[in-house]
Amino acid sequence: HQLPYLALIVNKLTKGLIELLEDHARTLSEVDERDVVYAFALQVPALSAICELLLKATVLQKTSQVRLSGNVKATVNTCLADIKQVFLMGLQHNNAKVVQTTISSMQNLLQGRASAVLCPIMMPCMVVGLVRQPSTLSAAAVESAWGVMSAILVGQQAQGLVEASTRMAVRLIASIAEFSAWSPVAFAAHSAPMAQLLLQVARVDQPGLKAAIAGLSASGQQTVQNLLREQMSASASAQSGPAAPTGPAAPKAKIELKLKF
Repeated sequence: HQLPYLALIVNKLTKGLIELLEDHARTLSEVDERDVVYAFALQVPALSAICELLLKATVLQKTSQVRLSGNVKATVNTCLADIKQVFLMGLQHNNAKVVQTTISSMQNLLQGRASAVLCPIMMPCMVVGLVRQPSTLSAAAVESAWGVMSAILVGQQAQGLVEASTRMAVRLIASIAEFSAWSPVAFAAHSAPMAQLLLQVARVDQPGLKAAIAGLSASGQQTVQNLLREQMSASASAQSGPAAPTGPAAPKAKIELKLKF
């Protein structure tokens, strides 16, 4: 019984955010920025609550203990569609604080059970935000955005969804890396966080990552492997430092062995 009321509350909050964000080129005052931050702060717990109820309703429907009416489903679908619009508008806004607030809100939502409902909504929004040119993401926002992508991939539990998301992320990374070879400036800040995402996925689902990379073209596979090697080499150099003693680097060799494709 709470679901339609919560959905209406979230819809109301979301409509307000859409009004604040609809002119992405407008210069926001400090008051406007605060309004956006406060609106997201109100939206996150309300959205988390509605996602919890949706998960419970899904379980109850399987046991025939509850049935959602057509009106409730329509209200919830409108709510989720508006949330997707908010994420897209926030990620593409010209104001850096709005972009960072949007990413932070997504990170907070992924920390709870809401991630099971919101991952299919967040993933395409993050893809749009990451590839958009000219980019509205600062270097720090790029790193945070790829962190959200990593959390989505690692946190998902539905096997079919995990495989599809991993394939999409790998193809996205291969495309960006190949484009960067021709235009290094556009995506210069993406290389390290992209490689970190691949390494994170490799730790939890190495067979899935290998399968996704194997589905790339030969040049795409080479591009991804080069990206991983460069990142591991840079990480090893940063950890060892100029004064580090020489000797066999067993952990590094082990990681490299695991990530051979």
